[in-house]
Amino acid sequence: MFTNLADWLISLRNARAWATAFTLLMALLWLLWATRYERVEYRELYGELVETRQTPDPDSEIGIVRLPDGRQVKLVLPFREPLPPLGTQVPLSYERYENGEEIFFFNNGQWIADGGY
Repeated sequence: MFTNLADWLISLRNARAWATAFTLLMALLWLLWATRYERVEYRELYGELVETRQTPDPDSEIGIVRLPDGRQVKLVLPFREPLPPLGTQVPLSYERYENGEEIFFFNNGQWIADGGY
């Protein structure tokens, strides 16, 4: 089948190239599948910071925020110190998707614009 080492190395290189192409194609198909839901609602709102928790990552803090409707959500707080004090109204962004998934995240740009730390 292979007459010498060079033929074997060339076939190995070709097999790796095909495997890479197949892997990239599968990643692209997964990405298209995973992002198939459209965003149906976007809002900016404020919530009260009621608790902070240290995570294993020293550069990250989790905050528990009470929303205006009374629900509490967890979100990642900004990396810089000092953190917003408990009881502070912090800006949030809210997204809801076709599949019903809701995402809340700290709106760092609005926090800075409002004179935050």
